[in-house]
Amino acid sequence: MALHPLRVLPVVLALASCDGGAALPPLEVSVPHSVVGGEARELQAKELFRVGSLSGDSGAIPFGYIRSIAFGQDSTLFVLDSQTSLVHVVSADGLPIDTLGGRGAGPGELSDGTTGLLIDNAGDLWVADRSYRRYTVFQRDGDVRTLNRDFRAGWTAFWGARRLEDGSIWEPLNVMFPGDDEATRAFVRLDERGGSVVAADTILRASRGEERQYWQVGFASTGNGISVGGQWPIPFTPATVDRVDPKGGFAAGRSSEPAIFFRDSEGDTTHAVVRSGWEFLTVGGRDRSWAERQLEERFGPGARVDLSRLPDVKPPWRTFYLDDVGRVWVMLTPTDPNSRTYRWEIWSRDGELLGAVQLPFDGVQPIRVSGALVAGVSVGALGEQTAVVYELPALR
Repeated sequence: MALHPLRVLPVVLALASCDGGAALPPLEVSVPHSVVGGEARELQAKELFRVGSLSGDSGAIPFGYIRSIAFGQDSTLFVLDSQTSLVHVVSADGLPIDTLGGRGAGPGELSDGTTGLLIDNAGDLWVADRSYRRYTVFQRDGDVRTLNRDFRAGWTAFWGARRLEDGSIWEPLNVMFPGDDEATRAFVRLDERGGSVVAADTILRASRGEERQYWQVGFASTGNGISVGGQWPIPFTPATVDRVDPKGGFAAGRSSEPAIFFRDSEGDTTHAVVRSGWEFLTVGGRDRSWAERQLEERFGPGARVDLSRLPDVKPPWRTFYLDDVGRVWVMLTPTDPNSRTYRWEIWSRDGELLGAVQLPFDGVQPIRVSGALVAGVSVGALGEQTAVVYELPALR
């Protein structure tokens, strides 16, 4: 297997500082790049339907944990609930019409370790099952086939594949590269052979960049007699995000930098899209209170960490997504961490700012975009989940 290093050439872009915070560091952009500038026009999102436990009689599905969402070729919505090991099939009108899967190890059954959905060129639905190391494929003709995932030494978890425009299928996974002391993200092209899916001879390594900072919680009481420990990302510290690119290769960015870099299938950095005018946001009292609540909810009231490790500023964006035609959707970091709506900017690959829209999708839960339709997960105040589909007429 050939390992392709990422190759980047250098251009320095000076960025503005925020009020009361540190300036964004100079950014080296060495490849052809386009700059997204100006204020985004507001796009209107029309809610078409929602399904979930609180969405009314017609769409009353008691979701446990929505792990993935996908649009079928006829705008049918597939919603993967990893807690119940079911895929719910919802019509384009928002009506539940079928369920697939169910807990078990047999053909057509799923574990509680399902991680992703994929619609292939034939319109068949692939369900990535990390626990069983396989894909379960529900075909349009009603048949089911199982494709075992062939892992090489040093490979660990995978999260589900994505189909590219040319019909090929690429998968993100963890790989332990020679000389590394821990696994890192990589992308591999899959081939289907004799009832299995195996890696082709091309693998792209995602640049880890600066490591995210974590709180180590050695001992904490959950309040019900159970003691837990572990680690949790320190809120507002920068994170690296990478996505399979439907046009080939992958894209990556770090939330402390206003740029998304695109790599081709040979590992070369081909171009970048850079956003001008972004600034760090100040971490205020509401942010610190929110971080304390999150820690207590995760580890219990006995958890104690050094809150002085919270940064003074937070990055301008939190995550991004590439839709089926390659547009870039960037979720901006909310000023108020308690917000239930989030601002998403939409860019073309050549630097056109297509607009911005407010959606109840926090970027942690999956989103999917097909043409002018966008689907995602809305989380209520009590943690309840609903799948929501919007139409953005301006994107038709």
